[in-house]
Amino acid sequence: MNASPVSCSGINAKVQVASKDMEEIQLALSRLATCLYQVAGDITALGSFGCETIAFNTGLRVKEQVATILSAAEELDSQLTGLRKPFIQRQLAEFHITHESSHLKLHIGTGKYQIESWLNIDIYPGRIPDQSFPAGQKYSQFPLNTKWGLPFPDGSVSRVFMSHILEHLYYPNEALEFVKEIHRVLEPGGVVRIIVPDVEKCITAYVANDHDFYAGREATWTWWTKRRTRLEDFLDYVGVGVEPTALLSSHKYGYDFETLQGLLQQAEFGRIQRSEYMQSEHRDLQIDDHGGVAKATYRGHHYSLFVEATR
Repeated sequence: MNASPVSCSGINAKVQVASKDMEEIQLALSRLATCLYQVAGDITALGSFGCETIAFNTGLRVKEQVATILSAAEELDSQLTGLRKPFIQRQLAEFHITHESSHLKLHIGTGKYQIESWLNIDIYPGRIPDQSFPAGQKYSQFPLNTKWGLPFPDGSVSRVFMSHILEHLYYPNEALEFVKEIHRVLEPGGVVRIIVPDVEKCITAYVANDHDFYAGREATWTWWTKRRTRLEDFLDYVGVGVEPTALLSSHKYGYDFETLQGLLQQAEFGRIQRSEYMQSEHRDLQIDDHGGVAKATYRGHHYSLFVEATR
């Protein structure tokens, strides 16, 4: 691989200075999402009565206030969009990736489970590897929002590994565009290994009222809300009824093999096959243990769906 792993320690040191500001920004964005949701509902419900009353009481027209908010949001969006290219170019330079790079290996959505000698892609500024990994290994993290696409040359990637990421994209548009990008950067014969929650198993457990299935989930996902019905559990897990504050981190869709296979076929992948935990036929893709919750089981069965597709 023509990319040299680099340390993120310098980046992290710089970011620590502004970490409090970032926390406050994230909190404000959550409040903004909730506020806009409430405002949209109230304006729709109150109609002309609300608009006329506010104009009479304040002298301000609701139409103009909404236009001002929209203009400010669009201006900020434009500024941030303009930063994408120089930000990505900086990352490419630090990793020594050029238009001639080849045989790259991408681990997308790493969290703390980074893989040595792979490009570990996650949100800025990157995270410290799990302390359980052997000391002395070198890890690299490539900060990126995958909704921008993948900034790598056509056919420059030999392997892609992504665990519990695809369900966080809206289906079909975002998800299809993303797997098309993966197909584009993969070399002929290159393979992507995708792990997602297995919704078919969720449906089966719901119908069968499988107590072990739900008990095992609670033990693995300790943050999962307790005292929920089977239907609440299932719908929450596939992202139905997401609160505005959770839009960025929540699930947006759920997959069974048939649905994921169809998505990959639309992206023009050739060989698509179902796999099992740590059972890839490619030795360098036997890395499901770097996928966090991918290892979670109930009665010896994994909660996740494992699929590989070849370009």
